[in-house]
Amino acid sequence: MVIALARLLAAPNYRTELRQTTERNCAKLPNGTACDAVVHLRNGTYGLIEIKLGGESLVEEGAATLNGLAAIVDPTKMKTPAFKMVLTAVGDVVYRRTADGVIVCPIAALRP
Repeated sequence: MVIALARLLAAPNYRTELRQTTERNCAKLPNGTACDAVVHLRNGTYGLIEIKLGGESLVEEGAATLNGLAAIVDPTKMKTPAFKMVLTAVGDVVYRRTADGVIVCPIAALRP
């Protein structure tokens, strides 16, 4: 997953690819909100990623968006997400929230 995300972000037109992938594959909340990225893995699974640059309150906001999106995915039409991740600019460690299973990952953890 980390390599796939790093490869996607390194692509010269990654913003366009992220937007197109999100529009095609990411369900939207009734108010039009969508996640920032969808990572497709080779085994056919996918993960939802919300990018937040701030602290804990923004992590909470991102997790709420991801959980809202995952809740409205119709499993008869598409698979449920294999993971939900909030990518943040702050923090030192990657962890999974026990309450909802959302992974919180600082951007520095994606380096080789």
